[in-house]
Amino acid sequence: MNLISTVVRSLIANAIKFTPKNGKITIKAQETETYIKLSDVDTGVEISAEQIDKIFDEAFNETTYGTNAEKGSGLGLTPIIS
Repeated sequence: MNLISTVVRSLIANAIKFTPKNGKITIKAQETETYIKLSDVDTGVEISAEQIDKIFDEAFNETTYGTNAEKGSGLGLTPIIS
């Protein structure tokens, strides 16, 4: 359960961090017999295709800044999933 909480917190924190003031964030959960699918749709800054390719790479550690200059950890998803 701790891992799920960490992933959900990260999803929401990033949506908030990269969505400008007065933007919109929608979090959705869909339950099936075998899993729960979480997703978010927001009006924030998109992640680049280059960053998506690296997000699970253990060597990838790039800090990005949010819409109000909030600093990220740069850790991506690797520490959560590993």
